[in-house]
Amino acid sequence: MTKIYIRHKSNILLIPVTPPEIHVKSDAKITTYDTVDGGEIVHIGKRKLQEVSWECFFPAFYAPYVLNTSMYGMEYVWAIEKMRDSREPLQLTIPELGISMQAAVVSFPWSQRRGKDIFYSMTLSQYRGVEG
Repeated sequence: MTKIYIRHKSNILLIPVTPPEIHVKSDAKITTYDTVDGGEIVHIGKRKLQEVSWECFFPAFYAPYVLNTSMYGMEYVWAIEKMRDSREPLQLTIPELGISMQAAVVSFPWSQRRGKDIFYSMTLSQYRGVEG
């Protein structure tokens, strides 16, 4: 079972329900130039920032498939928004996929359906500090 951890300082959040799909975007900077004779050449640049995204839900109540029962529903939203609003990098770890990277929350839309369950999507982008 795939587990997703988001850490900010000493706070570690285990995503309570494994999403059915986890999307990883890993592109490179490719630049195409026109040549004098009408052809093209390609310059292969460095790797762009990796993005990881998924859609799932935060359960409002206990269920046997819930991996983290330390909180429910809106408590997850509040925890993630607090981490995001710190404006500091988070640590995203998905051991089964070999992902361990500093990241920033790019997008976190959510809605309430089916009683009190919170349905959401999450997009995190790799964080790289400014190199001096």
